[in-house]
Amino acid sequence: MDDDRLSYIHRHFIWAHRFRRLYYEAGAGGAAPADLRRLDEAGAFLSFWYVNLFEIIELINSAGMVLDGIQDDLIDLYHGLRRFRNAVTHIAERQQWNANLFESLAEPATVRVVDGVHCYIGRYFFEDFDPDTMPSL
Repeated sequence: MDDDRLSYIHRHFIWAHRFRRLYYEAGAGGAAPADLRRLDEAGAFLSFWYVNLFEIIELINSAGMVLDGIQDDLIDLYHGLRRFRNAVTHIAERQQWNANLFESLAEPATVRVVDGVHCYIGRYFFEDFDPDTMPSL
C-alpha cells in the first residue's frame, strides 16, 4: 500500500477512534440510541464513527486488501454503512432517512460487529504498526 493511502486510512482511523470513544463515554454502553434520526449526543458520535469507518473500509476495498479476520463482516457492513454515510453527510432532494436502515445499524448486534471491525483495524495502528515506517502526515 502506498504511503498516501496509508496516511489517509490512518487519519480516518484517528477520527473514527475518537468518535467511538466519545460514543461510549456518552453512556451508550454498546447499544445505539433507539432513534438515530434524533442525533442526540450518543447518536451523533455513533454516526460520525460509522461515517469514518466506512471511509476506511472503502479505502481498504479500493486497495484490493483482504483482511482475513473480518472480511465477511466488511462485506456484510459495506452497503449499510455506505447508505448511512450518504444519509448523514449528503444533502439530497429526496429523503434518505430510511427507518429500516437506521434500525438495522442501531441494533446492539450490529454495533458489536462494527466495534469488532474497528478494533481489528485498530490493532494495526496500535499494536502492529512499525513507527519507523510511518509516513509523515
